[in-house]
Amino acid sequence: AVVGMEEATGRSPGLRVYPNPADGAVTLLTTGLPSGNVSVRITDITGQVVHSERRVQAAQTTLDLTGLAAGIYQVSVADERGATATERVVIR
Repeated sequence: AVVGMEEATGRSPGLRVYPNPADGAVTLLTTGLPSGNVSVRITDITGQVVHSERRVQAAQTTLDLTGLAAGIYQVSVADERGATATERVVIR
């Protein structure tokens, strides 16, 4: 049987991105995702992926967004089982 992330951990995954709005680097604060590798994906307002990387899950990590144009972006963090947490961030 497939077990959803909420059932496996007792809570749904969450993501907080700050500062927001940001001028460059942001901090990602995740909750409810198990340790292991995660995929971080940033998409623009049209849905185009503008940044993607795999990294080891940490409750708090910094992501450098200085190369992105000013605008609204969606930051998604997904674990290996497909549980995803998403948050919008504004780049100035």
